[in-house]
Amino acid sequence: KFFMDMGPLKNVNKSYFKKKSKFWNYVTRHPNYDKFWQKRNILPHLKNIKAAVMVVGGWYDREDLFGPLNTYQMIEKQNPDTFNMLVMGPWYHGGWLGSKGSELGDTDFGFATSEYYQKNVDLHFFRHFLKDEESELNLPEALIFETGANRWRRFDQWPPASAEKTSFYFHKGGKLSFNKPNEDSVAYDSYISDPNKPVPHTRDNSRWINNTFYSEDQRFASRRPDVLVYQTDILEEDVTLAGTIQANLFVSTTGTDSDWVVKLIDAYPDDLEENLLNRP
Repeated sequence: KFFMDMGPLKNVNKSYFKKKSKFWNYVTRHPNYDKFWQKRNILPHLKNIKAAVMVVGGWYDREDLFGPLNTYQMIEKQNPDTFNMLVMGPWYHGGWLGSKGSELGDTDFGFATSEYYQKNVDLHFFRHFLKDEESELNLPEALIFETGANRWRRFDQWPPASAEKTSFYFHKGGKLSFNKPNEDSVAYDSYISDPNKPVPHTRDNSRWINNTFYSEDQRFASRRPDVLVYQTDILEEDVTLAGTIQANLFVSTTGTDSDWVVKLIDAYPDDLEENLLNRP
């Protein structure tokens, strides 16, 4: 209701900030990734690092999933002789210390992932590098939690060297396929986007952005007429996603401005009892 009453973002300064918020003024003056923001990018400056580094992040980090993944990769690239490892768990921002990590919203991970990290990774890292209490360190380059399978995976690098680039393609009729559509089957889908009826990021009625919306059951959004859904046939074998995901969209709009949000969702079998997982 707050945003609906406020109207377009050009009203923010007039109604609330009165041009006193420096950060908001920066955002409105530099809406694109121009030189102003490029100068403030810390990644190119992560050089000449001598101390051992352990970068920790969460797959459900609403604030900054970009940060840990790219910090790890840039340190690796610019400091090849420095001990540098990555840990990615099923956590919200800071969840590796602020929760047990056994569940998040609708998702049950089967065990206390945060406690596992603290006892088996964090503790040994600091004992080895800070206190010299452990001569050997049995930690991988990348320790990654595989959601769905609910297990920790150890890799020599991230993304893993064994990962293969794979493409999915939209097809007419709401189909998603590994196969590229031929010219005869090219089609398009359309929908009406009404700014007065925006697609919410969560099914909950809340004044705040909660820590769990990344892991929510997405049927609340998929049922809307202004959301396009494409789904594969039932997979014949397991598919594990690892590394960077990129969406290439060919779109047009009758409006003056548009934002497109793409979600890659793991759809559960219809016959799973909802009282077991509380999600599709």
